[in-house]
This record gives sequence, C-alpha cells and structure tokens, in this order.
Amino acid sequence: MSKLPLPMQTQAVQSLLRFAVRITPTRGADAAAVRQFVGRFDDFLAQADLYFGGSPWLFVVRSDSRDLTVADQVEILNWILEDEIGASVAISPLTRCVADDLNEDSAWLLANRHDLAVAAINWLYRWDRIDAGTFFRILARGAFTNVHQ
Repeated sequence: MSKLPLPMQTQAVQSLLRFAVRITPTRGADAAAVRQFVGRFDDFLAQADLYFGGSPWLFVVRSDSRDLTVADQVEILNWILEDEIGASVAISPLTRCVADDLNEDSAWLLANRHDLAVAAINWLYRWDRIDAGTFFRILARGAFTNVHQ
C-alpha cells in the first residue's frame, strides 16, 4: 500500500504519459460484437498493466505505474487492426493531460487495416527489423490527421 496521501497519488498518476485512441469499426459491428471487443481489449491491456477509459471508439490508454511509450502505441495499434472489429485506428501523440494537450491542431497517426504499408511495417516490427519509433516515423509519412475530421 502506498504511503502517499490520496491527493498526491492522484496528482502523480495524472502526470504520467498517456495517449488517446480513436477506432473506426468495421461495417456491421453490432452491440454484441462491441461488447466482445471491449472484453478482448480489456484483457489485452490488463496483461500489460494498462487500462482505458472512455467509449469503445474513443478512449484514453494509461497506466497507474509508468509513462506509456511509442512501443505501447504500436502494440495497441497493431492489436486493434488485427482484431476483427478495427477497420482503422488513430493514435494521438503521447501527452500528460489529454484534455489540455489534444486540440484541433494535434496530429493523430492514422492507420487503416487495408493499407498494405501498415501490414508491411507491422511485419518488419514483429521480426525486429525496425523499432517502434521507426514504425511510427514510416507510417507517419502522409498519414497524419487532425482530431476533428
């Protein structure tokens, strides 16, 4: 059990790096498919000691114990695109306060399941030919979008 007073614990957790995710689901995703996706995704995040808050289509990924990294962003992006429900995914920049740091000018990295470049980069990443930073730099070429489309 932590010995920090509650307000200090809350402040420390709020200052950790996190990021937002926006998912465009595949056509025909019904309520049952959404519930199943949320369960799978929650299990995936729990294995990495992460959690999310928000709706199934727009949420913030965070940890209570560490800053999130570009590697976390890449793993989550790839997991969502490999799941049957994710048609495309937009990942926000890493930030300490989503409400303050993300605005209409914030660049989100957009990846589409049917983009062959995404598949190729994913395999290079999985085979340890490139690191997470290189993954994002390659994918970012022409793939940024604004928060509000």
